[in-house]
Amino acid sequence: MTRTVTILSLGVLWITVWAQDQPEVLVFEAETVSHPQDAWGDDIRPEVKWNLWSKDTDAEKNWSGGRVLQSPPVLTNRKTPEEGAPLLHTHLTNVPPGRWTVSIKYGRELAVSLDGKEWLRLSEANGVLGTFEIADGVFEFWVDDRFAYEPNPGYSYYDTITLTRALPETRGVLNGDFEADRDMERSGWTWWSREPRTTS
Repeated sequence: MTRTVTILSLGVLWITVWAQDQPEVLVFEAETVSHPQDAWGDDIRPEVKWNLWSKDTDAEKNWSGGRVLQSPPVLTNRKTPEEGAPLLHTHLTNVPPGRWTVSIKYGRELAVSLDGKEWLRLSEANGVLGTFEIADGVFEFWVDDRFAYEPNPGYSYYDTITLTRALPETRGVLNGDFEADRDMERSGWTWWSREPRTTS
């Protein structure tokens, strides 16, 4: 039997699913966990601030909650984080202890940093910031609109942050005892044999 519980509180969407030990997932709205809040305006023309945009065509389908943080146009790489829209500090709290994979829903391109100094193009990581051990309930990073997207530069978009509980390791092997998920497709394991598989 599958039971799903969804609670929306303070900008974090807690999704806990009990179905053959499927991983826990937490989803945060970028605008509720990022600072400073005066770094954006509601449905403005973004020139020196972010735009908390809700008037996109099919906004409810395209963006979580029908809103997304939109940067000013990024036509070329910016030299410093101070250029363009203000630097955003994303600060997550009340994260249960454990190993979590952090991914970001975005559009076109975003620059992300774990220390505010070294920057990563989010597109180069396919939206995945990494897997981290979170012990004190807090995880933070910085987001900026400093990189242009080639070959189609323009606005950048910052929508949600998703934390997925990482598969456990047994002697260095992820999900070594199938304790996290016994379904082969979701287990992290693949089938291999010297002999071809048969149905007989």
